[in-house]
Amino acid sequence: MDIEESRQTLKPTNMKKIALLLATIITISASAQVVSSEPEKEFKCKGQIYVLGVNATGDKLIAGTDDGAQVFDMGNGKKLFDLEFEDNRHDKAVFYLAFDETGRYCAGVGRYGARVVWDLETGDIVENANSMHWLPTSADTKNLGLNTKNAETDFPYQQREATVPGDDDKLATAKGCKIEFFSTSAYKVVQTLTIEGAKTTALLPPVYFEGEYLITATDAGTIGFYKLQ
Repeated sequence: MDIEESRQTLKPTNMKKIALLLATIITISASAQVVSSEPEKEFKCKGQIYVLGVNATGDKLIAGTDDGAQVFDMGNGKKLFDLEFEDNRHDKAVFYLAFDETGRYCAGVGRYGARVVWDLETGDIVENANSMHWLPTSADTKNLGLNTKNAETDFPYQQREATVPGDDDKLATAKGCKIEFFSTSAYKVVQTLTIEGAKTTALLPPVYFEGEYLITATDAGTIGFYKLQ
């Protein structure tokens, strides 16, 4: 093809068609479903869930609740342990989780910064755990966004927002009984996931991604796994 033929091929009409096609492709991509509209599987938990986490080996799911925490087998959803937690103000709610690199230990942090370490193989509290290098320090807990002036209805440690893994353009944000997926490039919500079965319309469902799933929960204790599309 000579230079003149190239000029004819890229004439304005063709360029407009190409631009329109690209715009259509971008729009379709921005509007594509981010996660499945229904959970692929569900675990049943007791109590209101504030935070979710998976240990380093990926075989246990931990749910921080208004009464300590609970451990589930990631494979079959069976509850393995109830993990005890209570700070010196008799508050039992767990709002933050941290894990060691072996997958055996998990730390729970309460409303006012109290820390407990659990052994995920036995469900027992680990005594004298302050030497564990992965454990959040007292200074760390103060930086988690919580202080004693917060009202009892405030849940600052709750997982309210996260970037979709593998897609930095999509931001998942918890709203009342739903999770919105916002495209920062298209500057619009591309999917709204309604979380069914909540007790209150004010629920802010946890936003937690693990592997190929968005894992979230209701205040009625149902943990849902929504597959990334």
